[in-house]
Amino acid sequence: MFELLYDLANQMNCNLFNEGDKRSFPINVTLEDGNYHVYAAIPGVNKEDIKIEFENSLLTIRTEAKKEEKEENKENTKKYLIKERSECAYERSIQFSEFEEESIQAKYENGILEVILCPKKPEVKEKKKIVIE
Repeated sequence: MFELLYDLANQMNCNLFNEGDKRSFPINVTLEDGNYHVYAAIPGVNKEDIKIEFENSLLTIRTEAKKEEKEENKENTKKYLIKERSECAYERSIQFSEFEEESIQAKYENGILEVILCPKKPEVKEKKKIVIE
């Protein structure tokens, strides 16, 4: 029985023994008007709890783990009948080529985070004539 629960937890990307386990969330990446748009489904999270970093061509989106505070008074302690919502951190990293870091935009609405990445424009090099000796 325990092995079945452990296998199910592994399939759900969850560690039964570590509440601080990091999980990932579903994303879509599209190319629109020459820019990449990353759509991440992160429902139930305040935008202040979402951290977005871009370093060495790696875009990382993470949320902080929120633990419910346990009340000191045992008379008011919650007793869960069903507990499916997780209290762990979520993180997702995506590798991109170089982007204009100043132009990266993000917005969060109705549980969907959208990050827009504008690629660096290729350097235009002038044609160089080679003299034959």
